[in-house]
Amino acid sequence: SERCVRNFLHTVVIIDDQAFRTNNSRSPEALDTPGLLMQGPAHQNDAPVVEQQEAVVRHGVGMPGLPHMDENKTASPEPFDLDAEEVVRLFARTGVVCAVLEPQDSSRSSELLTDSMPAAKRADALILDWRIHDTDGDHALSLIKGVLTDDGSHNGRLRLILIYTAEPDLNTVYTRLHDALAKDKIVITPDRENLVLSNAALRITVLAKPTTLLRAEWQKHAVNLAGLPMRLITEFSRLTSGLV
Repeated sequence: SERCVRNFLHTVVIIDDQAFRTNNSRSPEALDTPGLLMQGPAHQNDAPVVEQQEAVVRHGVGMPGLPHMDENKTASPEPFDLDAEEVVRLFARTGVVCAVLEPQDSSRSSELLTDSMPAAKRADALILDWRIHDTDGDHALSLIKGVLTDDGSHNGRLRLILIYTAEPDLNTVYTRLHDALAKDKIVITPDRENLVLSNAALRITVLAKPTTLLRAEWQKHAVNLAGLPMRLITEFSRLTSGLV
């Protein structure tokens, strides 16, 4: 049951390059830091401005703090940006500790693995963005392969992975996942209708972020941020069915 699952599900790691850009972002002019003078309407007559340090580490844990602001973007988030602070709060209400990692912009999967793998392999569940820095699944697949290889070297463990993506065609994502697992000779049972790949110890489910780009036939797989914690608990319950 889901109540039993909560006794085993304690930690989740989310890896998404669109994290830390929240709906509650304040304009750069309003982000005052004690002891630093900022430019803006309220400070036009102040002494020379000292440049403010970035408020959020670009690769770090999703803890409450000021949101990261890209200097080339406005304060409004993109439609599929992940509100890190909100998702941490949502998981906390279910008793699950959540960490949100925003990978550094790098074309090398090895750097992503070095930064993210220690946390990913220790988590009870993973939630991965598919298109990390426009790599069309390459980084996500490298992470999945690295985690599963580590699991195998330690005699295996239960592993839940959710792909939480804004891709408009989920079938393409599912097919690439299926082919990658088959290439690595990982025996799985495909369930294309529900976008699930699973075996006795592994469950990978493709979920859609609720964006206007999502094709109509995939709307049933869309999960909003508020529903993500309970959906993860449900998927973990399906993975452990018969074991708890």
